[in-house]
Amino acid sequence: MPNRVVSLVGHSGVGKTTLTEALLHRSGTIPRMGRVEDGTTQSDYSDVEHQHGFSVRTTVLRLNHEGVAMTLLDTPGYSDFVREIRGGIRAADSVLVMVGAGSSVEVGTERVWRMADLFGMPRIVAVNKMDRERAHFAAALADLRASLPGPVAAAFWPSGEERSSGS
Repeated sequence: MPNRVVSLVGHSGVGKTTLTEALLHRSGTIPRMGRVEDGTTQSDYSDVEHQHGFSVRTTVLRLNHEGVAMTLLDTPGYSDFVREIRGGIRAADSVLVMVGAGSSVEVGTERVWRMADLFGMPRIVAVNKMDRERAHFAAALADLRASLPGPVAAAFWPSGEERSSGS
């Protein structure tokens, strides 16, 4: 069975741990999703992570989906843990960069993008938090294109939003 190693990276609070938890649940690896707020996720297991409500270490999680073994590396978002983030990117086959739809490109996103460039890592961007007030996919995509070097293309468009020309 082929194994894919994917590092989930991005600014703090964009939903990396929650997405990891959802992928584990949807694949049948865990029977129910934990919550960061409750300290019940597979990724954030230490007392320090429970106390502060964010990741401080890169967590290695495995799942199988449609005959493909995946290793997910859930990295911290705070730049205080840059070595954890860097190690997670270097150890992966590809990088999933998470961004929040309601905010502009944040410094943590720019930092992980540069690291992925440094190591020549292929990446995909996931725009999260589309259910939040002021969330607008086209604006988030335009901001990504303006702020990050290299091509950024929309492969999927959220339902309920109109595509603007040039997207």
